[in-house]
Amino acid sequence: MPDCARPLHSLRRPYESGGRIYRYVALVCPSYPRAIILADLDLRTYDQLGATPATPSQ
Repeated sequence: MPDCARPLHSLRRPYESGGRIYRYVALVCPSYPRAIILADLDLRTYDQLGATPATPSQ
C-alpha cells in the first residue's frame, strides 16, 4: 500500500444483520485510486484504526 501524504477519508455505511447494526468501512486516500478496507490494514474493527499498535515483548 502506498504512503498517503494526506489524511485518509473514512466512509462508513450501516447495515442490519440478525437484529444488530454493523458498519461497512472503507478508507480512501485522495491520491491513491482505490479504497482500502480494514482487512488491508490487518484490522477487524473501526476502533482499532486509531489505536496505538502493540509493541512486541522482548
